[in-house]
Amino acid sequence: MVESIKELKKICQKENDNWYGRYFVRKISIYITKLLLKTEVTPNQISGLSILIGIIAGIFFVFGNYWYTLVGALLLLLSNIVDCVDGEIARYRKSASVAGKYIESLNDYIVHPFIFVCISFGLYNIFHNVFIFVLGFLIVLFSYWGAVAPALVYETLTTQTSNPKEKVKEQASKIKENIFGKPSKIRSMYNHIRAPFISPYFILMILITAALDFILVNFCPDFAIGALFIEFGPNITIFLPNIFDYKMNFNFLYIYFVLLGITSPKGAITIYEYFHQMKSYQK
Repeated sequence: MVESIKELKKICQKENDNWYGRYFVRKISIYITKLLLKTEVTPNQISGLSILIGIIAGIFFVFGNYWYTLVGALLLLLSNIVDCVDGEIARYRKSASVAGKYIESLNDYIVHPFIFVCISFGLYNIFHNVFIFVLGFLIVLFSYWGAVAPALVYETLTTQTSNPKEKVKEQASKIKENIFGKPSKIRSMYNHIRAPFISPYFILMILITAALDFILVNFCPDFAIGALFIEFGPNITIFLPNIFDYKMNFNFLYIYFVLLGITSPKGAITIYEYFHQMKSYQK
């Protein structure tokens, strides 16, 4: 017999989750975990399902339709919840493995870049501006650059020194610790402005912005409150048709997407920091 939800939380969930996981995602995932523990489903199968749901979510963003965008945001949230379930099942059954961790890690490297590419297509279908494509692919590149930089440090140290791999791993860990433990001015500034736009928060932010956009467009398309006609899109136009008319065409997802692009040079900053740490290491 499967334990109660309270007991399952103690067995299956980590105590060091961030607030988003602890107070939101994990509150839902544990109920799915309890249901699946009664079946023969494996954590690796759940990881694959999470990736599949994330890819389907991305496809919904492509159409540039407000209904589809909202569905895509909800599916993306579901993918994130299911991504927590595989680990909970593995902890309960004590079946965690290196292969399982590999599959679970693929989620971030497949779903998140795919989502941004799909949002780029969807916003292009709404605004017909090539700038959105450029911004979307830059976000994807930045995310990969940031992920590749630590691996390059390890690879460089391995090929350039005769130290055993354990020693190299220790040296790479110290370099990483110096970067994140004693951040430079550029990283300190970056950390202050990027918080609402980074994973895992961006999943919740995409849901909120898609919901706001859907509500405004479908239920509050026009406001008769003043003198300006304001169209928020790739170009902002303001003029005075007459003193009593005011209309507003606003896309929250577009605004969030632009802000995300501005505040997501993670890869470039990470490469810069590792480069200087490697120079210090060489000395």
